[in-house]
Amino acid sequence: MISIPKGGIIDDYVEICKTIDRLIIEYGYEKYAVKGVFDFCKQRNGALSKFILSREVEIMGLYEELWTKEGNIEMNLKAAREEGMAEGERSANTKIAKTLLLKGFSNKEIAEITSLSEEEIIRISKSFSS
Repeated sequence: MISIPKGGIIDDYVEICKTIDRLIIEYGYEKYAVKGVFDFCKQRNGALSKFILSREVEIMGLYEELWTKEGNIEMNLKAAREEGMAEGERSANTKIAKTLLLKGFSNKEIAEITSLSEEEIIRISKSFSS
């Protein structure tokens, strides 16, 4: 069995990991949790804490880049979802407009019901009457 001396790098690592876990629960995956780890390391004198503090600028730079990329991905996904929903709504309104045209509704009535413009209604009517 390997004996691990108390107060060594492993104890430092365990304490840092516990702090990270606690801060993530408290703040979620945000930079506040990471900054909290640096504050925690400043209070400790262990080798790992010193190493982490020596790399603070680099680590924060990596996290900033990660948060920026993650934010951009989320923003793009949200925009794609909204675009898809708008396209689906437009497609549904186009089908409704075709049905209403076949039933003899006026372009103005169809525009009011579907929120499509009268010009769009005219294009739709031309597309299936040709």
